[in-house]
Amino acid sequence: MQGANLVRVRVDETALLNYVLAGTNFAFSSYGEVLAATSALRHGDAAPLLRLAAEGYFPLEGDSGDPTGFSVDAEVAACVDLSPTPWDWSVSVGERKEQFAESVSELSTNYFAPFSRRAATNLASSFVKPCLW
Repeated sequence: MQGANLVRVRVDETALLNYVLAGTNFAFSSYGEVLAATSALRHGDAAPLLRLAAEGYFPLEGDSGDPTGFSVDAEVAACVDLSPTPWDWSVSVGERKEQFAESVSELSTNYFAPFSRRAATNLASSFVKPCLW
């Protein structure tokens, strides 16, 4: 292919899910495209998933622009407004982590399908997990 630039891509399930949830550059045309790439990967074809990753640029976290529109700091500061949370606010961070892990383990294995529970609860763009601290 003339004029193409090769891009080295390494993507895992958690990175892809972060991209789907936090990607604001609309590098893919629809969530269906991501699901189709996931299905292809399960059938041994990594090319569609790697193409999506190579075409996109998606920082996992960060503020940009006017903080009245969005602010990571303001989001985390509002953690106590979360209701309900899968932990008791009065316990230590270590105990909160245990309570969170127990809550996640009680979900069905396909709760976040086509993604695993591990990937879905290990998100850089999570609105809940940073609140543990």
